[in-house]
Order: sequence, then C-alpha cells, then structure tokens
Amino acid sequence: MSGSRVYEFHQREIDDLKRAAIYTLAVCTNLKRLLEGIRDNQPHWAARAIREFLDPNNKCESYLADKVDHLIDPVGIPVKVPRRAKVHRGSDGIHFEKKFPLTCEMREEPLAHRAAWVVHDTFSKYLWSVWRRGNPTYIYTDDLGAATDELVGSRWQEIRDELQAFVDYDCDGLQQAVEAESKAAMERCRQSIVGDATATLKPDIGTGVSLGDVAFAIEGDDEAANSNQPIVPSACETELQNALKTHGIRVDVAESLSPEQKRNIIMAHWATCRGLTTAKARDKWEQNGWPPSLGSESKTKLANKVKAYIKRGKTKLDSLAPQKN
Repeated sequence: MSGSRVYEFHQREIDDLKRAAIYTLAVCTNLKRLLEGIRDNQPHWAARAIREFLDPNNKCESYLADKVDHLIDPVGIPVKVPRRAKVHRGSDGIHFEKKFPLTCEMREEPLAHRAAWVVHDTFSKYLWSVWRRGNPTYIYTDDLGAATDELVGSRWQEIRDELQAFVDYDCDGLQQAVEAESKAAMERCRQSIVGDATATLKPDIGTGVSLGDVAFAIEGDDEAANSNQPIVPSACETELQNALKTHGIRVDVAESLSPEQKRNIIMAHWATCRGLTTAKARDKWEQNGWPPSLGSESKTKLANKVKAYIKRGKTKLDSLAPQKN
C-alpha cells in the first residue's frame, strides 16, 4: 500500500471514530437528561430524552460493530451500566420483567462506547414496555410525539417510581470514559499514520525527497504534529523495563506494546509496587512529560482517566505474566 493510501486509510478510521463519538455522546446526554428529570420530577426536561430513546433511528450499535469496535478495543475503558436482570419465559420467548428492579443492578462492559449503547437499548426497551402497558394490543407506534406525551403524562409517575434507584448513576463518568476512549483510539490511529508512512514510502534515489520530509508533511495535518517525536523517551523505556522485570516479564515484550499500553503498565507498576496514589501517579507522569499526554482536563477528570489506565495496566501485566504450572 502506498504512503498516500496508508494516510487516507488511517484518516478514514479517525473520521469513523469522530462520528461514533458524536452518536455515543448523544446517548450519554439523553440519559443524563432523563435521569435528572426523574430526580427533580420535571417531565418536560425528560420529554426530549424519552423521545430520543423511543426513536428506532437512533439504534447505531451496528455502526460501532461494523466501523470502530476493532479500533476502540485496544484502548477500551471498562464501564459499569444499569441492567434489567430479571427475565421470564413465555410461550413467545424470553422477556425482561416489565419493571426495573427496585435496587440498582449493574454489569461491566469492556468498552465505554458499547456501555453507552447497552444503556440506550436497556432504556429504550423499558420505555416501550411502559407504553405498551397502556396499549396492550400494540407493539409500537410510529407517532413518537404521542407516545412521548403519554409517557410524560399519564405514565410519568410509574416511570419515576421504577427508575428512582437509577437517578444517581454516574452519567458524567460514562461520558468522560467515552471521550477518553475516543481520544485514545484516534491518537493511536494518528501514530499509525506516521509510523506506517515512514515504513512504506520509499522515495526513489535521486528524487531529492527524504523520509523525514514525508513524515513532516503528514504530521502537519490534524494534530499529528507531535507524532514525529520519539514515541517513548529513554527514561520512560527504562521505567517500563523495570516494571516488566519486577513482574517477571521479558523486557523484549516492550517492542510489541503501544505507547498507551506502556503508559498503563508503568502507572500500574507505580500503584502496585511503589504505592503511588492515583493523584501521585498522575502528577508524576505529567512532571516527566512522557507521551502520550494525559490532556488538559481538570484534576478530577484526569484522576478518573488515570484510574482506568491503572486498571488496564494491571490487566495487561496479568496477561503478559508467564503462566505458572
């Protein structure tokens, strides 16, 4: 594949990730709006969110599966989501109970993007089941406006009663995880643009074009300006090797790790072997100035990201550790 095609290929991946983030963050916004309306007994606040959950055109799970799951999976951030665990078997198949459990039951999804769409599917099915209680002879209606009016009118109180246990769900945490996951996946694609281009673009002798020139031209586009820097400085490599040795892992494994995985392993090593808190691990990484950057968010948001990095680093260390007989 030529260098220009490599660039176009990875740029399409980045565009797909941006679109997926737009779809998924909209789910987070709708969920937050719905739960705030329930908490404060403001049906008019929740009406727009309810309509979005009812709209069958908002089911974009297939887009994630077809387009970006394979891009997000290497940097996935696990997130817990509410679930409807109770089911019953009927003559026409297996169904969820009509009502949510009175206590908030949770399950962990390995990807934040997938977690958001599990939430969307869960609340969409629930709201339609509430609507069908008042319309037992119908499966659904095309008139989403009328269905929404019914749910925020005559059915509002039962919705509030059944979803009260879920009003404290961390919608902001879900949104932050989606944003961090999306950013990490896009950064990974950007690093691939320069890495693959310098490996595949072989200028003819005598053309006067060097690989350095090619890399510079690519890195000037769409935030890739930092990608031509060494992926991991020598001090960071030394720290990574110390972490691998401490956990009985061969140091040559480092060559197969992405910059994000190296960061996660180092942070997990700091937390488990050096006793650093999340805040201290965050500060130490920023003071060292090692890429990839943690970003410029608030200290609280960065702390949440670092917690996820440490957790993923521990998981990666476990997977790399030699198997005991």
